[in-house]
Amino acid sequence: MALAPLTFGIQTRLTAGIALVASLLVLAVGWTWASYEEAELVKALRQREARMAGLIERGFAGPIWNLDHVAIENLLDAVM
Repeated sequence: MALAPLTFGIQTRLTAGIALVASLLVLAVGWTWASYEEAELVKALRQREARMAGLIERGFAGPIWNLDHVAIENLLDAVM
């Protein structure tokens, strides 16, 4: 007894095609959005890094030998 060949109707093929196109569209939009958000977060992190470096630079702008050990620890704790 031979099995009958499996055939899909037009409605099934159309539904599968629409689902595939919708999935690819969601994937493309999601990938683009994630890339944009990652770039924005990296940009914000770089700006924060620059601000922290500037804060450290201003904190240590004076001669370090004039500060005691506690003052240096307080400066480092403030920026960490």
